[in-house]
Amino acid sequence: MAYTSGTASSMADLKTALENACVANGWTLTSGILSRSTSYFQLTATTNELTLRGGTSQTGATLNNEPTIAAATRG
Repeated sequence: MAYTSGTASSMADLKTALENACVANGWTLTSGILSRSTSYFQLTATTNELTLRGGTSQTGATLNNEPTIAAATRG
């Protein structure tokens, strides 16, 4: 399993860093959705929150069959 470390000054920077790390390790980023095999994830950043949404496929920039939502907050 790959290991990456670093710092981010905002949730948007953290989102970008996570996406870049995933792409560097074999994931595909298309229309804001990370995918690999049958796994699909979309990160959304606001000022104080980074939300990870998962699904079973994608249509354009839309996740399909989202089973759960998890969020990390800052502050």
